[in-house]
Amino acid sequence: MTGLDIDEQGRDNGSNLFLRFFGQFDYTAGVKWALRTLSDRWKTYKYNLRGQYFYPNKRKAEILDANFSDIPPIE
Repeated sequence: MTGLDIDEQGRDNGSNLFLRFFGQFDYTAGVKWALRTLSDRWKTYKYNLRGQYFYPNKRKAEILDANFSDIPPIE
């Protein structure tokens, strides 16, 4: 660590900030956290899509006959 000046400001110009912060960072734990978070968000997104577009009581023919406004019909 660096000492303090008279006005109690550190003499460090911030060049060691990266090392001080990321020196304590565990890379593997960070990657696991990121992948776990991404997985959770993807599962939530899939669940929301299923709730929005999946109709379990409709027959396959009814689902295929439905014409969504943003999809042009097949000619």
